[in-house]
Amino acid sequence: MRRGASTVVALVGEVREGLLAELARSPNVSVVRPSGQGLEAALEASAQAEGRAAPYVLLAADPLEAVAREWRALWERGHDPSPFELRAGEAVAAWRAGRLQLPDYYLVVAPDPGPAPPSLPHPHDLHLGLLRDERPSRVVLVVAGEEREEAARVLRALRGLGQGPWWPPLDELVEAARRYLPAAVARRAVDLGASA
Repeated sequence: MRRGASTVVALVGEVREGLLAELARSPNVSVVRPSGQGLEAALEASAQAEGRAAPYVLLAADPLEAVAREWRALWERGHDPSPFELRAGEAVAAWRAGRLQLPDYYLVVAPDPGPAPPSLPHPHDLHLGLLRDERPSRVVLVVAGEEREEAARVLRALRGLGQGPWWPPLDELVEAARRYLPAAVARRAVDLGASA
């Protein structure tokens, strides 16, 4: 579990610089941008976020970004699972060493999914699929749009963040990700069969 007075929120998905600039204007928000790409840059940005004094610290980096990317790739037919296992192993090692902590919440900026089967609206997205299933109150979808509109939606989402249990241990989330893929595909097949 994180420590500190601020609520740290990872802003992921379709996050543009203009959105971050709009959000940085809010007196209750501090924005932390990574200095580069990859796990190390995300870990450094997360450490910076811990030291910020603001009600909300928006982290424009995700320590699970590479894990999420490789997990999405598992949905492709015949994709080799070893890149996912490699990235998951790196993340779990950093977590065990005390270097990786999950943010308090994830806000995912994404297009409006429109009408989707309620049981499986975003099966191929680690944040909106697995993590949201594991902790529904800790993952919030923010519908993408014009930057000022998006910023207003993000600020509303921050004010409406709910309470809920903390994240499971990261090694348990990785294990759940290994099982989630086949289970979600099976659910999708059942859903499609029922609607045919």
